[in-house]
Amino acid sequence: MKGKAVKMKKIGTAVFLILSLTVLFTLFTFAADDNFEKSIAAFPESYKPYLRELHEKYPKWEFVPFMTNLDWNDVVEGEYGVQSLVHSSSSSKIWKSHDGGDFDPVNNTFYYKDGGFVQANRFAVEYFIDPRNFLTEDSIFQFEILEFSENYTIDMIEKILKGSFMSKAKISYYKYSEKNDQLTKVNTNETYAQVIYDAGKTYNINPCYLASKILNEVGSDGSYSIYGDHPTYPGIYNFYNIGATDGSGAIARGLLWAKGGTANKTTYGRPWNTPRKSIMGGAQFLSEEYIAKGQFTGYLQRFNVNPDGYYKLYNHQYMTNLTGALSQGYTTFASYASFGMLDTSITFSIPVYENMSGQDNAEGTMKLTDTRLQHGTVNSSRAALKTGPAKSYADVKTSSGSAVAVASGAKVKIISKHFTDSEYYLNILACPIWYKVSITVNSVTYQGYVDADFVDITTTTNVTAGEFDVQFFKTNNNLYGGLVSSDYRYCTVSDGDTVKFLKNGSVYITSYNSTGGYDKAKYTVTSTDYAVKNLKTSAADSSITVSVSKNTVAEKYGF
Repeated sequence: MKGKAVKMKKIGTAVFLILSLTVLFTLFTFAADDNFEKSIAAFPESYKPYLRELHEKYPKWEFVPFMTNLDWNDVVEGEYGVQSLVHSSSSSKIWKSHDGGDFDPVNNTFYYKDGGFVQANRFAVEYFIDPRNFLTEDSIFQFEILEFSENYTIDMIEKILKGSFMSKAKISYYKYSEKNDQLTKVNTNETYAQVIYDAGKTYNINPCYLASKILNEVGSDGSYSIYGDHPTYPGIYNFYNIGATDGSGAIARGLLWAKGGTANKTTYGRPWNTPRKSIMGGAQFLSEEYIAKGQFTGYLQRFNVNPDGYYKLYNHQYMTNLTGALSQGYTTFASYASFGMLDTSITFSIPVYENMSGQDNAEGTMKLTDTRLQHGTVNSSRAALKTGPAKSYADVKTSSGSAVAVASGAKVKIISKHFTDSEYYLNILACPIWYKVSITVNSVTYQGYVDADFVDITTTTNVTAGEFDVQFFKTNNNLYGGLVSSDYRYCTVSDGDTVKFLKNGSVYITSYNSTGGYDKAKYTVTSTDYAVKNLKTSAADSSITVSVSKNTVAEKYGF
């Protein structure tokens, strides 16, 4: 009996200990979650769902709100007023500007502004400025505070450089002799990764960021900026393209700067007549001219929105490529992931603006007011019917298991419009908008998603020429969206809220908000009695609705 009593007592003690530990763990978890909620309290509600999701996966990450105290619409206007470019391979219908001077409607071509880049439209500027679009694990690194840490290794840098001319390569370069006017090949025992690491450690800057920036500037195969055999500036190197301002002759201007400029300046170790001097001097330049002066994240270097920084707002921006910070951040994420560093302590400084669209809602969507379906025509043999809004989804299959054939010229019914759920920035650039459509092939009707670039909307609303004000309904006094015209010859949009139909012809008008909410409709200017009285945007909960009204009756046409 005594033995049994003792046994029961031990079991009871064990159960008590387990319950106590469970309670303590639960209390600790609640305390930790409560502390996290307090740490993100200053963020608008629309940021918090994304931050909570990241915190759940990476509890050591810290998110710091960077309170700019700037009005969102002023920021968009300021950034749109300076040159913001997207690569020519980006979606023509979604990201590129169709304004005069940016687009030739006769030849259906975009004017190159710098190399392979063209002018972005206002929607693109809004989307890539809005931090809420990039609070995912692979795109948040543009907000990482760019300081050196002993966690960084040369192996990490090699991972970033993999596949490029710098991958596991010892530096060799051309040394120029003015006396003989000759280039002599010089081989060294230093690798590019070692020098980049040294530059980061010396100037207190993230070396992975430096490696990403170099690749973003000169490409995986290099460029005239770093070959050393430029006919005008032989033996000069500029790995960061500092001073290579946009336009014709950009590389030459960068090499002139690397040489010391017309005044032969020696700051930052110039002239950069070796790759090492260029990589080290460029890191010093970035540290002293950007990071130490208020542009301490990749985002702030691309979008100078620090009112307390050294430089005037929207000026001293490192690049005109609208997606440059996102691209570099993605490369950093990939490096961290490959070396298992994502579970370390990383601090992100994330900008917050006043009067952001949908600021008090987690997300925003667009929907048609018209009950009819829009119709469209497939314009490319490359179109495919997918099970979701991204190329990564499987093809919709026939009963025999083959992919549904979507032929050029096929008719579709557009059920709804969706921003891609792919987080990879190149997918966002190439095919951001997808239409959920209904299509009939061989007498069988299928539903699926098609890249919006491959569908021309045929449903149209007739209007007469004239200028009309767009009436935006506001939620919490926040402007919720904007408008873009596809062809300035037939319709212009000024200040985002005044539409002017100019002459007979057809034009697409797109309504959008900064978090990817999107809608699009076709208008045909005719000489009939139809006219637009008001274009209206109304926000209810997390949705936005745009409509146009007929001037003779109260009947509404879908926007």
